[in-house]
Amino acid sequence: NPHGDWYCTRASISMIADFYGSKLSQDRISYQAYGGGASEGDLGHGVGLWPNQPCTQGGGQNVMWWAMNNSAGVCARGKPTFAQVKIWIDAGRPALFVENGDTHSVVMAGYIEPHWFLPWQFVYRVDPWTNSGGWVEYNSWNVSEYHVPPAGVTPRVDEASLSADADGDGI
Repeated sequence: NPHGDWYCTRASISMIADFYGSKLSQDRISYQAYGGGASEGDLGHGVGLWPNQPCTQGGGQNVMWWAMNNSAGVCARGKPTFAQVKIWIDAGRPALFVENGDTHSVVMAGYIEPHWFLPWQFVYRVDPWTNSGGWVEYNSWNVSEYHVPPAGVTPRVDEASLSADADGDGI
């Protein structure tokens, strides 16, 4: 729906925070990136979000590292090697991958090594847009950048005030 357009990066960051046991909403991530100005722009509706702009785009904010409690991991333009993917996943480090010519963010959460009966390298890709996951052949996957949090990170959680109903009106 229109509310969710361009929210794939926020959703991917939220999914990674959830993997580590934290509940960090897409709206809180959006507010970190866009809040503080006119209230109608605080959540960045219809505006995409780069995970860590200084790392891969120059300037801007490191929203993903903020979400990981200011713990910086690995990020770069380009596609990592399959050997790197294996190391990260074996260490319990799912990653945010930007794909398709910088148009979409997804979570990479697993891999399958080639076998005699399956000669290709596969990774497990979780897509927040379709709310689904599936295996993709790694060599043919169009990846433009990646963001991998450090192992054992404790991401931020939504502040209690975000869901508190101080005036008791049910909103």
